[in-house]
Amino acid sequence: MRLKEIRVKKLFGVFDHTIPLNTDDRITIIHGLNGYGKTTILLLVQAVMQGHFSRLRKVPFAEFSLTFDNEHELRITKTETGEVDQLKGSQVKLVCEVRHGPKSVGKHTIEAPDPSSRIGIPTQYISQQIDDLDQIGPETWIETSSGRQLDLEEVLELYGDYLPIQRRKGPSKLPEWLQKVTKATEVRLIAAQRLLNVGPAKRARNNPTSLPIQPAVQIYSQELASRIQQVQAQYGAKSQELDSSFASRAIKGSASSAIETTELESKLKKLEERRKGIIAAGLLPSDHNVAAIQGANIEDSVKGILALHASDVEQKLGVFDAIVAKVELLKELVNRRFTFKKLLVDKQAGFRLVSDSGATLQPTDLSSGEQHELVLFYELLFRTQENALILIDEPELSLHVAWQSEFLHDLERVVQLSALDVILATHSPQIIANRWDLTVELAAPSA
Repeated sequence: MRLKEIRVKKLFGVFDHTIPLNTDDRITIIHGLNGYGKTTILLLVQAVMQGHFSRLRKVPFAEFSLTFDNEHELRITKTETGEVDQLKGSQVKLVCEVRHGPKSVGKHTIEAPDPSSRIGIPTQYISQQIDDLDQIGPETWIETSSGRQLDLEEVLELYGDYLPIQRRKGPSKLPEWLQKVTKATEVRLIAAQRLLNVGPAKRARNNPTSLPIQPAVQIYSQELASRIQQVQAQYGAKSQELDSSFASRAIKGSASSAIETTELESKLKKLEERRKGIIAAGLLPSDHNVAAIQGANIEDSVKGILALHASDVEQKLGVFDAIVAKVELLKELVNRRFTFKKLLVDKQAGFRLVSDSGATLQPTDLSSGEQHELVLFYELLFRTQENALILIDEPELSLHVAWQSEFLHDLERVVQLSALDVILATHSPQIIANRWDLTVELAAPSA
């Protein structure tokens, strides 16, 4: 189920925006001045499509709706009752309705109270207990180690186990018909703050503030190394499986000897070129070759064995199909931008950076602009599923104007390879380049 249109009424009490998505090109650009709601719209889409309706409580709007390509519409109407309950806090009601054309599939009301009413402690106590958090608003904190701004829901998600709280019962489970809509599409937000991330290590129980914030390039480098090692393990298992039965299959004549010698020669040559490409991508060690043949006179029995060998090699190399194209595109995109250095890939380091003088560099030695590009393209290529909806906030951050003008063309190549739908929010004309046909301009409210 693919998203087709976004509509919001009275965003911040002012704006009415309608955003039709470019479902054919699969890229939609939201452009507008600061304060018009670009980032907020992305956050609303993420919250709704992930079923986190309580996060809509703080955003001022009257109605928010998502329309899909199967003609289903998810419409959320928000009302504030004006009541304040001692236990539940300020009351907000969200009426969620799914419609199929003129027909209502179902309607569900969600009470979204102040989350602080469910934790049983004053919110100011949180920053006193967690050294890494500085409170900057009634329900907003800055995580000092990463610079990320967190709301109360996010603080409880990350630090709840380390706070002396007894959580009261949260929102009731969503009805099945509503879950079908919210879970139909994977949604991923690539936020403006993307150079730092939470590492894979867990916090120590005796030190709850030691959340392992690491540079994203370092985390992704380790992650890519792990991915390569897993694929190589699959290659080894497939090779062992085929090699162990090769002799018996050859004796039984599992491969046809009817193939022409020139055709067999061409097939083996292409397999060797394919193998070299996988080696060049950094995914396969160069410790063996594909058999090559020359000459017109080859006995049928030998031809049959070589044909079986070619078939086995094709299956072995096929293990790399899902990753090799992504690695090659990642290297091409970033190396076209990097100067005086080159990105390589291997199973030990993941990202391996080499300067023109031959010196080895660490991923964290890259400039902020270089890190932004590497992190963003890695997330798009390796951290998404096919047909996912990707929300990108301010892709222009830390990028030279020349890089900004190249971004959309490169994004189109990623979208084509990974079959993604992308909505990006920007106020940079350079990002848009000449593709205003993909752009929805957020307008000021009419007088």
